[in-house]
Amino acid sequence: MDQWSKKWDMTLNAGKTKVMLFGNPHVKLSVSLMGTPIEQVSTIKYLGVWLDEQLNFDDQTEYAASKATRAFAKIDRLINKRKGLGP
Repeated sequence: MDQWSKKWDMTLNAGKTKVMLFGNPHVKLSVSLMGTPIEQVSTIKYLGVWLDEQLNFDDQTEYAASKATRAFAKIDRLINKRKGLGP
């Protein structure tokens, strides 16, 4: 990876880089970037979608439901402040 990033003149931030192995959660990887060890995680948010090692979308479902609940609460406050305003 170090050689690839140097060849293409791309700076990679090892502090923000994570590694995840899909399938077997018991396997531990030893990955480093420019001498810095990369943290192995079991869940990660990638392009707005929560992923886990088993590709189970429970975390994504909870995240989406919480966002919908917050949005509903904001709309509810707007409606309740203006009594008589229908949805």
